[in-house]
Amino acid sequence: MLTKLLMLLFTVSVFVLSACQEQLVLTDEEQAKYREIAWNAVDTEQRKHVVKNWTEADVSTFKYKDQWIAPQKDRSRLKNQELVMVSFSTDQDGLLGPIVVVINPGDNSIAGYFPRY
Repeated sequence: MLTKLLMLLFTVSVFVLSACQEQLVLTDEEQAKYREIAWNAVDTEQRKHVVKNWTEADVSTFKYKDQWIAPQKDRSRLKNQELVMVSFSTDQDGLLGPIVVVINPGDNSIAGYFPRY
């Protein structure tokens, strides 16, 4: 009986621990790198609307779970991966929202952009 209880406790512990994944934590150097990658991906016309210095853009991470990222293409390989998003505030935020560039930290490629409405 004790063996069964210990096995059950062990199984539950493994399940709970495997479900808890750490969020990607970015160093200041990594944040600066992602800002530069994102800034280079922003169209010249859109850059004119950015209100803060691009080196001060907000950098954060999120777990990809079928969020709509433009352009629309197959992103099934990114499912449940931590991605980096860099958000540039603009003079059009009230109307369209900020410019948000999504980067795959695995290969530093541009995964896409959050749509602006």
